[in-house]
Amino acid sequence: MRLRDDVPLNLALEDLAVAGLDTDAVRELFEELEFVKLVNELAPRKVLGRAGYRTVITAGDLEDLA
Repeated sequence: MRLRDDVPLNLALEDLAVAGLDTDAVRELFEELEFVKLVNELAPRKVLGRAGYRTVITAGDLEDLA
């Protein structure tokens, strides 16, 4: 086998740069192919924040929310 280095490319080096990864699409593919380790290595899914939630334990806590 020989690597050809004499073939002209009509691309700029910047065109070959790796762009951002669509992690949702990649995760779906990895899950479909059962690539468990790769799924676990991806960034975690976005988790909804718990902002605005309060635990109500007493009647006073409930009144404070009203």
